[in-house]
Amino acid sequence: MKKIFVSKKIFPVLLLFCILGTTGCASVHPSSGFLHDSESLQKGTFFEQESLAAGASFSTYRKIKINPAELKFFSSEDKISGTDLNRLASRMTAEFKTRLGERYEILEDSESPDAETLVVSPSLIFHKTPVRLLNVITSLLIFFPVTSGSAAFEAALTDGSSGKLLAQVAEKRTGALDIKSLLIGSYMKYTHAEGIFKKWAELLSEFLTAH
Repeated sequence: MKKIFVSKKIFPVLLLFCILGTTGCASVHPSSGFLHDSESLQKGTFFEQESLAAGASFSTYRKIKINPAELKFFSSEDKISGTDLNRLASRMTAEFKTRLGERYEILEDSESPDAETLVVSPSLIFHKTPVRLLNVITSLLIFFPVTSGSAAFEAALTDGSSGKLLAQVAEKRTGALDIKSLLIGSYMKYTHAEGIFKKWAELLSEFLTAH
């Protein structure tokens, strides 16, 4: 009886580790060509890859202009419609504006940046949908999904007045650890991607604060 009790007690813990093991992982994605100086990227503190110009500081900026997410360098292992792709790009841009808008004045697309403006130019370069049918089957058999959605992006941060490159960040992320992603992300096409966008927005805010 004791052996059965321990097994039942440990099973939820093992299940949690299995789920977390397929989500929330950051890694390096091959350079897409979007960044002009990708060779300078190194292992980062906030993102998987970062580079910061000598003497660069974001403390003087009170406004931010976030350009619409670039899709020219996008690739995918899945078939994704142009409508869905544009929706994903818009969602990523919106998440950045929402999070950074908590600390900065956000300029509209039609407004011109000035010396008090930091310009963020993101590019969505990769997306992969979770294998939803497989996840349904494994959830029925072993009670948890085995695949997660993933996405990768690159971003350049420049001075609004001079256009000088101040920083670059890049990362591929598999799955997300927000509640919605953990509960239903493995069974939906883009829920993991949306969770990943939120995480990137959070990390970008922390990156700017640290420098």
